[in-house]
Amino acid sequence: MQHGPHLGPWWRHRRGLPHYDLFDLGEFDQKGSVATKNGTKDELMAVIQACHDHGLQVYADAVLNHKMAADFEEDFEAIPFNPSNHYEAMGEARSIRTWMGFNVPARNKRYSSMDWHCWHFDAVDYNSLDPGTKAIWRMKDKDFDGTLMKEMPGRLGLRLGGGGWPSAGLSQR
Repeated sequence: MQHGPHLGPWWRHRRGLPHYDLFDLGEFDQKGSVATKNGTKDELMAVIQACHDHGLQVYADAVLNHKMAADFEEDFEAIPFNPSNHYEAMGEARSIRTWMGFNVPARNKRYSSMDWHCWHFDAVDYNSLDPGTKAIWRMKDKDFDGTLMKEMPGRLGLRLGGGGWPSAGLSQR
């Protein structure tokens, strides 16, 4: 399985959002696609206007720190945890490398100039220096928030992505 920045065709048939660039509403050619599963910016603006026309207020509800399909890899120290039991460390902190750098070049800083790096996240589920180890890699100086998933005892609510894609996010997932 190939890991990396290719997102285009992969997400087209999946449910949910492609968590790469939340500021792109079908305006930019990114990761092999311009179209989004969620419509265009013009369609969004039309829905918001229709709500306003009927006296409704609209609030954006976005989780900005859930990301997938980074633009480049970064190295940092992390502790491996059992994917089935996030209370069980599988060893000491070590150097890992994974896809956590987001500079979103196609958007060219429009709408947001922030670049995302490993220090913006708490955990990731892939280490390209040790791809055979299945673990949740928690950054050395970070912590999980302790919120357990009711449907999966021992697992914290921090999974994003899946299907072989490295994902990064804060522990509030």
